[in-house]
Amino acid sequence: MYTLYGRKGSGSFAVEAVLAEAGQRYKFIEATPGEDGKPHPGLLRLNPLGQVPTLVLPDKTVMTESAAMVIYICDRHAKAELAPARKSKQRAAYLRWLTFMAATIYSSNLRLYYPERYSTDPNAAAGIKDAAVAALAREWGILAKALGKGKGPWLLGKKFSSADIYAAMLATWNPDLPAFYAKHPNVKALSDGVRARKKIAPIWTANAMP
Repeated sequence: MYTLYGRKGSGSFAVEAVLAEAGQRYKFIEATPGEDGKPHPGLLRLNPLGQVPTLVLPDKTVMTESAAMVIYICDRHAKAELAPARKSKQRAAYLRWLTFMAATIYSSNLRLYYPERYSTDPNAAAGIKDAAVAALAREWGILAKALGKGKGPWLLGKKFSSADIYAAMLATWNPDLPAFYAKHPNVKALSDGVRARKKIAPIWTANAMP
């Protein structure tokens, strides 16, 4: 059984949703920081950065980095067909966009919501946030355009994949979601499709995602 350390409304959503879609048993541990602001002690023993999500595999191997977890789970449980096979022509696009979201959009969101982490100058926060807003607008424009080229509701066209779960999660982190969806209706359609999936819907609700 998998053990997932996460927090509701965080990047652990994508990993939990992929585990559910793959039909895997897992234990979710709410890794809320203590009153002193320090990371959850059990989490810190596994991940020196104290970050969520952190995943313990059935063989007790510890994984960090949400995109790596998603790729691993999908490849380990290939029968669920949540990712293109390694020899598939769609494999390159799948890896490209999943990594783009994890390394680029996710990072920009962190700068938007936690600007103080990115400078030792307390006066720099406003500028960091403004730069993150501009970066997110450009990055989502790139992803939305790629989604449109697929000629289907999903990033890989007519084929649903874990990349769609990741995209739907990140979309909900936009500070003005109605305006964002109005600008990118195809991303809204993708998010609505992910939220409506039978195995994901209860996880979406538990995470209080809009």
